Amino acid sequence: MFIGSGTAIVDGMKALRAAGSRAQMVTLSNNASSGFIKDLGDLARGVVVSQVYPYERSIATPVVKEAGELAKAAKVELTPTVLEGYVSAKVLVEGLRRAGAQPTRDKLRRALETLSHFDVGGLEVSYSPTDHTGLDYADLSIVAADGRFRR
Repeated sequence: MFIGSGTAIVDGMKALRAAGSRAQMVTLSNNASSGFIKDLGDLARGVVVSQVYPYERSIATPVVKEAGELAKAAKVELTPTVLEGYVSAKVLVEGLRRAGAQPTRDKLRRALETLSHFDVGGLEVSYSPTDHTGLDYADLSIVAADGRFRR
């Protein structure tokens, strides 16, 4: 597993391949972008990416279906990053709703810390004063020959 900036990871993967390594490349969800794949070029094929949200084409998950329909209407590609932003926006809106008519930073923090098993559409988000993780979910995708993520 490579941890670091996208550029450093791309450079590291290219260096490993140039040295003749045939190791399976695995990286974190922060590299699940078209830019990352473009930077890797032909080396992207077969790279496994851990994702903290369901596969963005898995319409069996209600939030993915919802985000996909909205993205399509807006003529935007539903990517892992777009899906993550969409879920984050839903959580923020709920936090603001719970913070009341005059939200402050402290009220928003306390409101978010009361979210427990908040269903954003097939995924449950939970926070507490001691745990700001939110979502305990992991999925794996692999970059196909066409540069798109597959499960």
